[in-house]
This record gives sequence, structure tokens and C-alpha cells, in this order.
Amino acid sequence: MIKQIILERNKKYVNEGTMGFDDYTLKKEPMKDFCLRVSNEANNIDGKIINISYPSEDLAIIVYKNKIKE
Repeated sequence: MIKQIILERNKKYVNEGTMGFDDYTLKKEPMKDFCLRVSNEANNIDGKIINISYPSEDLAIIVYKNKIKE
């Protein structure tokens, strides 16, 4: 059976304001860490990897085929 795993890049809002002013900015996980997390997830899959794609910078899709247990 063909399955897929969708991984999203970690992100959070951080207040970088000064002197009592609020300035919320979006901080994303470094791309290097995200790619490493995708690679580790792909290595943990018990089956054959068909495709790994990055449709956007914040998303990764791993398509794989499960091993058939007899």
C-alpha cells in the first residue's frame, strides 16, 4: 500500500519589541534542521521510499510503499 507523510516546518511567533512596544515576528525552524528532520523521518520508514518532495519551503511530503508482511 502506498502512503505519505506530510511534515511541516516548525514556526512560532516571538515578541522582539523594545521599550514596552510589542513587535511580534514569525521565527521559522532553520532550513538545515528541517531537512535533517525530513531525512531522519525518511530513514525511520519501514518500506521503500518512492519520492521526497518540497512543494514549498515550509512543507515536505514523503511518499513510500509499505513492506507487505506475510
